[in-house]
Amino acid sequence: MHRSERISKAFILFAKGFDGNLACNGTEQIPMRKSGVRSLPHSRSLPHLSLRIDFDREERIGPGKIQLLEHIRDFGSISAAGRAMDMSYKRAWDLVEEINRICGHVAVARQTGGRNGGGAMLTPFGTSLVARYRKIERDAARAVRKELQALKTDIVRRRKA
Repeated sequence: MHRSERISKAFILFAKGFDGNLACNGTEQIPMRKSGVRSLPHSRSLPHLSLRIDFDREERIGPGKIQLLEHIRDFGSISAAGRAMDMSYKRAWDLVEEINRICGHVAVARQTGGRNGGGAMLTPFGTSLVARYRKIERDAARAVRKELQALKTDIVRRRKA
């Protein structure tokens, strides 16, 4: 079975929001506190969809790894991306290596030396990975929007009762 077939058969969707464990909804970046939890307003916002793609039991790519790649793209540095996510350079680099291993392609190219001491940038594959993940996330969120609205209505109704 090709890896792409495993992706389509194995991605897992789960709605989050009321418990405060949301990482992002595909279009809006929601910063997370150090504890990894962010409280969301309950009044008008829908629960959001968070997406994790499981390749097998141990290999997965989700909102955290994608956000790390986006920060690397934006900051041009693995260490700055790690700091933005409140993680060490070693943890950020370990995650980048894990992404590379899972995908079988290099997602981040390190740039050594130079006047500013080097940095990092996404490879064309890394850019494509982020774009594809965000598109899958948007499409999935669009597909379940009515169900998320119904879920919110049910939960709000139960809280008032």
